[in-house]
Amino acid sequence: MRNLKPIAGILIVFILGALMGALAARFYATFQSGRPHHRRSQEERVEFIMKRLTDDLDLSATQQKEIRPIVASTEEKIQSIKDEYAPGIRTLHDASIEEIKTRLTPGQKAELDRMHAEWKRRRQDRKSR
Repeated sequence: MRNLKPIAGILIVFILGALMGALAARFYATFQSGRPHHRRSQEERVEFIMKRLTDDLDLSATQQKEIRPIVASTEEKIQSIKDEYAPGIRTLHDASIEEIKTRLTPGQKAELDRMHAEWKRRRQDRKSR
């Protein structure tokens, strides 16, 4: 039994180290690229994509000039698709929350309501940027 304590201690230190490493990697990745790609404005996404294409493919200035309108047009089309389908997706998401709530305890329902309100607030914050 005494031999388990050092092993458990080492195991806990290892797990905490792995968690801290994962957290640091995520923080670093977010710091390096700014906001996650899906949370950027349309122009920021175009700039991000163009930078990646330019760096990864070593695009010439002429190629960049020709490709930028294609990327911008694609981002506009993607945004229009998102705008068209977003209400239906939100309705589906809200319905799934209600269905999940039928399987929760009253305390869990209250916590899910709090989480759902927070998700909606964040979505509104992203839209207002």
